[in-house]
Amino acid sequence: MKKLFSAAGKLYHVEDANGNPVSKVFAKYSYPVQVDVKYELKPSPHQPLVVDIYGRKLMGSGQTKERLELDNGVVLTGRTRGGGVIRGKEDQINKISMFDVEEQLIQLYPKNFYSPSQDIDAAVFAVVSSWPLGHGSRSNGWTRPGKPFCFTENPPNGRRNTSTSPALQIHHNGLEITFVETTNYWRPLVDSKTLQHDSIVGIRRQNGGVMDWKQVDYITNMLSNFLGWVNHCVSPIIHVKGYRKGKLVYNGYNLHPYPTVHREQFSWLPMFDLNSGPGVMEHNADLVQDALEGFAETWRKNEKEKGVFHIALHLLRSKEKGPPSSILYLRDAFGACGILFNMLKGYPKNRTSRPDIILGCLREIGIDDELPLKEYKDNIVKQHPELWLNNKKTKKWDDKIGTMSYPLANIQNWLLHMENPENSKLLLNLSRAVQQYFVEVAIWLSDLMILKSIGYQGYYFNRLTTETEKVPWHK
Repeated sequence: MKKLFSAAGKLYHVEDANGNPVSKVFAKYSYPVQVDVKYELKPSPHQPLVVDIYGRKLMGSGQTKERLELDNGVVLTGRTRGGGVIRGKEDQINKISMFDVEEQLIQLYPKNFYSPSQDIDAAVFAVVSSWPLGHGSRSNGWTRPGKPFCFTENPPNGRRNTSTSPALQIHHNGLEITFVETTNYWRPLVDSKTLQHDSIVGIRRQNGGVMDWKQVDYITNMLSNFLGWVNHCVSPIIHVKGYRKGKLVYNGYNLHPYPTVHREQFSWLPMFDLNSGPGVMEHNADLVQDALEGFAETWRKNEKEKGVFHIALHLLRSKEKGPPSSILYLRDAFGACGILFNMLKGYPKNRTSRPDIILGCLREIGIDDELPLKEYKDNIVKQHPELWLNNKKTKKWDDKIGTMSYPLANIQNWLLHMENPENSKLLLNLSRAVQQYFVEVAIWLSDLMILKSIGYQGYYFNRLTTETEKVPWHK
């Protein structure tokens, strides 16, 4: 738990216990208070903000809504509980706490320095679940922990020492983006028992120029989605610090990030040297660079055309992803694959069947319509022929046995129509191992569809074979 700040301010009543606005006369009445605001990021649905309010004649029922207007410009609206006036001691200072804070962001600007409208020339993000980018396995240089703007391609004095750590620097649209190890400053912000936090990301212009807030918001949002896809987690960026001429001028804390830990054993991003097995892959930095450039271009085009790329990304970070991953995740993964397929091929005039959508995805990425991993395929064909049933006539389609599109489409159909007890029975008949196999296939397929949609042509890590391979459409 880290105290963000203490401040004086005023507390106003906003709504009564019935949810009705309080009278105009009562709404003007305020209580002078002193406030401590503390923060600890925990996994969803826990709220990371703790607000302790001290003052006279305070009482929190947990049912009414109050608003805090603080001298540092922060406004917080929520419900309060605790406290209460002690009989005969109305002048005694008592304490209440605010919860269910409605605001999404706390923004702090130092007094008498820069106003919110002025620009910054550098920013640092705190990142939750930064694997596989935050462990030095993608490094192309060195820096001091927590100091992204000290990046150098060679370690100081020609060798690594305790004051240096591996770092990754990539570039986008004239910006330097540097991943480095964190320092102890950031760790109190995160509940270390449930969330992994080991790196920060620094951004600045390559020419040293300023960035306006619109650009900072854009790069933060885009990077958050990029990292969420690479790391298979949700909302990894939790804290933004802005600088101007080396001085801290802005602190922003996301109050409702709904973070998750890294949720998969593997990412599509290669983990191994192509020639010597496990170890640092020297050109991994180039792979990250290529992937980010393609992702950013697709993100920009999607935003301009009000497309649905961001919805596909949201589906792929569904809470059903785990850990452990649920069979329900297939529903979200296939929904994302359908979106990505339509992005690539255009939206059809007529309704397309589920098998045809999956088959179209396979054709797009250059994969045969056949269940991967022969040993799994043979066992599933033998143990679960119902996966190839014709949904209308409930009989086998012999020419479809062993294909990938029909079992994936059938499982998706069963998940979407759970009101039919027969579908529930079919799902429950699948062992946990078989369910997990199809979940892994779904993640593999969806990652390949994103890589294809962003125009990626490099290497990827095949989570099914645990091999680093060229993307299948790059012949």
